[in-house]
Amino acid sequence: MLSLCAFSAGAQPSEEKGRSDSEKRVITPMRHLKEAELQIPHLPRRGEPLVLDELLESVGKYHPLISAVEQERKLAEADLLSAEGAFDPSLKGDNSTYGTGYYTGNRQNLFVDLPVRELNGGRVTAGYRRSGGLFPVYEDEYYTNDGGEFRAAVEIPLLRDGATDRRRATISRAVLQQVAAEANIGVRRIELIRAAANTYWDWVAAGNRFEIFQDLLKVAELRQEQLQERVKRGDLPEFDLVDNQRSLLQRKSLVVSAERALLNTSFELSLFYRDSQGKQLRVERERLPSLLPDPTPGDIRNEEELIERALASRPELQRIDAQRKQNAVELDLAENQRLPRLDLNAMASQDTGDGSSTREEGEIKAGVKFEIPIMNRVADGRVGFSKAKESELANLQNFARERIATDVRDSLVALRLAEQRILIAKDEFRAARELEVGERDRFELGDSNLIFVNIREQTAAEAAARVVDFLLDYHKARASFRAALGQDAR
Repeated sequence: MLSLCAFSAGAQPSEEKGRSDSEKRVITPMRHLKEAELQIPHLPRRGEPLVLDELLESVGKYHPLISAVEQERKLAEADLLSAEGAFDPSLKGDNSTYGTGYYTGNRQNLFVDLPVRELNGGRVTAGYRRSGGLFPVYEDEYYTNDGGEFRAAVEIPLLRDGATDRRRATISRAVLQQVAAEANIGVRRIELIRAAANTYWDWVAAGNRFEIFQDLLKVAELRQEQLQERVKRGDLPEFDLVDNQRSLLQRKSLVVSAERALLNTSFELSLFYRDSQGKQLRVERERLPSLLPDPTPGDIRNEEELIERALASRPELQRIDAQRKQNAVELDLAENQRLPRLDLNAMASQDTGDGSSTREEGEIKAGVKFEIPIMNRVADGRVGFSKAKESELANLQNFARERIATDVRDSLVALRLAEQRILIAKDEFRAARELEVGERDRFELGDSNLIFVNIREQTAAEAAARVVDFLLDYHKARASFRAALGQDAR
């Protein structure tokens, strides 16, 4: 992490000759560097750090919001199964008899009804019926020979419900809903992983800031002890002690604020970091990485190429595309329902056993059934609705494409500007650190005072904190860049 103690540079050995030990102790902070190297330091690791990949793996596998949205996949599978059930075969039957009166007829009927998708959504039936007793003349069709009658029939719609019908449209929509469900899962994954990455970098940055201001405080605390000794001996006026006390209290306030920010981000991070049971894991301070990583050359390529890549990967477009296809299914169905009904039907039957000679030979019957609606406002309304919906979805899709292109361009600009700001902030930090070292040397020579030394130390710490802020901006821009490309959709 960026450590203020590492910022402070000591005097060269040649400059220290002739100074008392008490003077050196007053101006020399903890872990004082031997050389004034103007660079941003890296503190050693204090334990096994929590890396971003470990966090994101936990989010992708165990986060409850991911588990929740993945139920959409099961919901879509259940809807498809339910829709396909419209073509399930069924066994049907009936039994009736005259209980009183002159007629004694009774009949039993049992058959299998099989809807067939491949038969224009028509149906095939096959079964057996048998009758006995006496029926009135207007129920003559109930008679069978004593062995009963076997029969089979087929019905095929040719116009309305021919090319499509509600059952097949529902199946098609359910298939497309699976695509939409996967897209919804992808959208949630991208959002959640970006939020987790941003929270992770907030946490690391908060740890870096805490280190900076904690080390700044330690310098003031050590100096306060040394100043108290010198004031007691009469080497320094009490004014310097009071001024350093003011600086110490100011730095304590900075540490308290930095620690609060660190605790807050660790709490937020625990919302994403989970065990295999999906339970929150507390992120200990000891797992903080030592430093926000510097920008590294990435796979930033041609802007238009990246936009095309994003358009092919982003699940928002896939979701809208699935919705448009679902709507197209509804439009096809509505237009089909405008057609007149014309159904072809045929039936074959064969009686068995003794009985009337007129029923001994097999029969084949065929016919057509038609229906021409005089008004068809239901279908007309659905056609109008589906066309309006298509226009709405087309506009949404166009805007989504524009949004994605803008996201890619914006993230690229954010990355480039963040890299530039980091370089500027590092230059500012190096200059502030050099001034801090120079001010301390001037103080040792009697050309300055502790007020200016404190100001230079404070300025160097603030410059270091700005480096952290701009590194944070870069890593957040990197997370937005990944999200813009849709890299975490699956």
